[in-house]
Amino acid sequence: MIAQVAGAISGMAEEAFDYTSLKLPYPSIAVTQMGFNEECAVEVKRLLEEKGYNVYPFHANGISDRSMERLISQGFLDGLIDIVPAGLIEELFQGNRAAGMERLDTPIERGIPLVLAPCTLNTTGAGPTRRMKERFINRPRRLQIDEIRFMTRYEPDEMRQGARLYAENLIGRRGLSNSFPVKGLVLD
Repeated sequence: MIAQVAGAISGMAEEAFDYTSLKLPYPSIAVTQMGFNEECAVEVKRLLEEKGYNVYPFHANGISDRSMERLISQGFLDGLIDIVPAGLIEELFQGNRAAGMERLDTPIERGIPLVLAPCTLNTTGAGPTRRMKERFINRPRRLQIDEIRFMTRYEPDEMRQGARLYAENLIGRRGLSNSFPVKGLVLD
């Protein structure tokens, strides 16, 4: 029976329709969110819906970031309000919300409207499932989530490394420096 199910799934995957050309019949916006910015995300969603947009929230936990980017690449989403773009810095420091070094590539490559906010760029999980736990677990600044999970802040040098990575992704590597002005950006 398992072999039959595996065969059926394989057959469906081989015959799957190419969805890259599909477009939803209404404007759709993705919004990233997590517990620390819930009120902001709810308000953004309300305001966009008042203007006639369909809003799809994605919990910024790494896996959802990747799913969102896939939907953007397939043309299902027309814009992104990235309130929690921390998947990239989390990838750099192997955090629980790591979303791959290609995080932000798809909306930039597709040229869809993109708004970035800095929510949780300076924090990382330090609970029991954290990779590189020793590096983060004894840091003094903690935001307790529950009895076993907590967040700690990145150190200034880590934030500089993260800022460089975001700048390279948004400007340097993508060649977007002429597309929009960035005042006061210094990479060194």
